[in-house]
Amino acid sequence: MAYSRSHLFNDLDKRFSEFGKAIAHPVRIEILRKLLTQGPMVQIEIAKDIPLSQSTLSNHLKILINLGFVKYDEQIPFIHYSIQDNILPQVSALVKTVCQLETPKE
Repeated sequence: MAYSRSHLFNDLDKRFSEFGKAIAHPVRIEILRKLLTQGPMVQIEIAKDIPLSQSTLSNHLKILINLGFVKYDEQIPFIHYSIQDNILPQVSALVKTVCQLETPKE
């Protein structure tokens, strides 16, 4: 069984890693792009033009939700997905901060 060593890293590095996970798959990038440009959508709208099964798409949405990039609102019988409030300024600030850090000299 693998042992996590994430406790050895600072919060900034862990958050940047989460950002990397969110955009680590082309489908998740497409989901984020659709939600950013078209606003809240139900899963069938998100699935349009994405050649995946509903269950696979659901798994990608779950990853984005768990990482805090996407939120959902249940309005029976639909679930509306949207970009998490303030995520863009957070990601922008995170990237700027990481890019400004000096790399250690060897």
